[in-house]
Amino acid sequence: MNEFSKTTLEQWRALQALNNCGSLVDAADLLGKSQSTLSYLLAQLQEALGVSLLGKEGRRTILNDNGLLLLDRAKGFLSDIDDAEFFARLIGSGREPVIRLAIDTATPLEFITETLRHFNERSKGTRLELHEAVMSGVNQLLMNREIDVAIGLMPPPGFAVEPLMGVDFRLVCAACHPLATLPTVTVADCENEVQVVVRDSGPQDLDRGWLSPKNRWSVSNLRVGFALIEQGLCFGRLPCHMIKQEIDEGSFVELNVMHASHYTEQLYLTRAHRGAPGKATADLLESVRETALSYLAASKQ
Repeated sequence: MNEFSKTTLEQWRALQALNNCGSLVDAADLLGKSQSTLSYLLAQLQEALGVSLLGKEGRRTILNDNGLLLLDRAKGFLSDIDDAEFFARLIGSGREPVIRLAIDTATPLEFITETLRHFNERSKGTRLELHEAVMSGVNQLLMNREIDVAIGLMPPPGFAVEPLMGVDFRLVCAACHPLATLPTVTVADCENEVQVVVRDSGPQDLDRGWLSPKNRWSVSNLRVGFALIEQGLCFGRLPCHMIKQEIDEGSFVELNVMHASHYTEQLYLTRAHRGAPGKATADLLESVRETALSYLAASKQ
C-alpha cells in the first residue's frame, strides 16, 4: 500500500471546500455535511499525512502554507475525478463523451467554426476530436473506423451519406507572377511555370483538377499552397472561399485556361456507423445541416 492511500477523496474534498468557501460553516453547507463532520474529515486528513494543514485567521479556520501547497498538488487528481464523474453522467444519459470528426481541408473554415459553435451550444461537455485530411484521406479514416462523422468526398458504399455542399476551385496566381501579365493563358504557358498541388493524404492518390506534367510542387495542405502562390512562386487551384478577398483586392488573378480554369468538388456528410446515432452525434449532424443551409444561403447573396 502506498502512502497516499492513507487518505480518502472525501477528506481532500473537505480541504478543497474549506479553501474555496473560506469558512467551516460555508464549506459544510457546500458539501451537505455538518460542521462537526467536516472538522473530523480535516482532522483525519492531517493525521494520515502527519502534517498540519490548518491555521487561524482571527476566529476563522483557514489553510496554512502546508495546506495550500498540498491542495495545489492535489488539484490535478481532484479535477480528474470531476471529469470522470461528469463523463459517467454523460454516458448514463446516452450522450457520447467523445465524438471524432474528420473534415476535408477544402471545407470552408467559416462553415466549420460556425458548425462547432452550434454543436457546443447543444452538447456542452462532449469532447470533440477534429481530424483534417485531404481527399481520399477522409474516406480512409471512415473505413478504418477511426472517426464517427466525416465531411469529405463521396465515401465508398456502406455508409450513411448525404450531400452537403459544393466547393468551387479556381486556377490562380499572384498579380506579380509572370502568368498574370499574359493577355491570354494557354496550357503550354502553364507548363513552363511551377504549379503547386495538394497531395492526397489517403491511399488513392487523387488529384484536385488539372496537373502540369512537369514543374510541380506537392504540399500537404491548402494553406501552404496558398502561401506559395501568394509569394508569386507558383500558380495552382484554390477554393474560392479561400481566395475571395485576394481576388477582390487584385492581389490574386484568375487564370482562364480552356478546360482547366475551374471545377467543383461535392462534399458529403457521412456517418461511420449505421443505425440510430447517439445524442451527441445527432446534435453534431443537426449542427452541420443547419449551418450548411445558412452558409449556402449567404453565399448566394
